Amino acid sequence: MPDDSNKPQRIQPGVTTVFCAPNAPTRKLRLALYHVPADEAQRLLRVWELEAMPEGNGFHELVDEIDHEASEDAAQLGFSTQRYVLRAHLVGGQDIGSLFLRYASPKLDISRPRA
Repeated sequence: MPDDSNKPQRIQPGVTTVFCAPNAPTRKLRLALYHVPADEAQRLLRVWELEAMPEGNGFHELVDEIDHEASEDAAQLGFSTQRYVLRAHLVGGQDIGSLFLRYASPKLDISRPRA
């Protein structure tokens, strides 16, 4: 059973706070989602190139895409919690911020006896 931390509602406040603050960029920006294992180099999962941070339904769809990408990756990696970082920066410019995320992989069901 997936951990509750895999819910997009947990990502949205962070994305709003870090990337949609009062200084929200109005220029093109790039979001990059990385898997950050404790003992290895970061691995780029996906990049989103945006004209500006979307609003309304577009924002919710973006959050759902980020959540789906990290959830799917965590599920493929096995039975542990995986760490991710979502970084934002202006295209050809400054860093805006980072958001760290944790996703739990599906847990091994130990309630059933093995045959």
